[in-house]
Amino acid sequence: MLEKLRPDRDLQCYFLQPSAVAALSGTSATGFTVSGTWRQQFDWAVIEWNRDNVFEHPALRNLPDGDLSGLTLSYQETRTNCISLDSDLFRTNSWPFLRVWAPDDSGIEQVYQVPLTTYATPIAGSYASAYADFTLSGAITAGDFVGIAYLTDQFTYPVGGWEGTIENLLDQMILAITGTGLIRAVRTGTTVRVYYTAGQDLGSSTTGLNGNRFSVYTYACSSTGGASTLSWDSVSQPFANGASPTTWQVTIPNPPIMLL
Repeated sequence: MLEKLRPDRDLQCYFLQPSAVAALSGTSATGFTVSGTWRQQFDWAVIEWNRDNVFEHPALRNLPDGDLSGLTLSYQETRTNCISLDSDLFRTNSWPFLRVWAPDDSGIEQVYQVPLTTYATPIAGSYASAYADFTLSGAITAGDFVGIAYLTDQFTYPVGGWEGTIENLLDQMILAITGTGLIRAVRTGTTVRVYYTAGQDLGSSTTGLNGNRFSVYTYACSSTGGASTLSWDSVSQPFANGASPTTWQVTIPNPPIMLL
């Protein structure tokens, strides 16, 4: 008996040509691996189940049967070096969805899109916010300015000269960052660790792998427009070490379809 949606029997892999290449491997009755090579950020690979068997000889192929009523689609998914399943970045194609081509009540074929994150639960791994470290050094001079910037969030601290130490100065800057904007920060010695949290609390942020795609900037100047007596060890760094759950349990009941 041929079961529908068996990876080793009736699933196919397609990919964006000519910039990408992908293939199914390790297929069995219960799982598979799809791997590929990408050359640009819009590359994609897709796994498809087709009602119509277009590969085998007409005398041997199974009859087309698109009836999926009563079925529940349940699987575990792990992604590596791809857009993470939980990513909420603007989609450049339909990667966040299970796409279903099916006729509506009038018989006209429609494309239905099922948002996977709605039906996904993490079962392995955990969230960690991406961060970048910056160290401030030099002499404190009243009238100087030091700051940290991310997109439209710019946190500029006017040096008053009363701070006494760089540690105290950085504490004042972190107070300005806390509770506002898309980033959070903590200090260790004269080093500030800037986290990308998208405005969430540091301990509960679920930005995950998204954060690794962005950079943060620093600056230092004097009130006269010249060089500051303070300086950062780097003017910019990409966020790194952000993590999302590694394995997701996806369970999609029938019917889940949303028309978008």
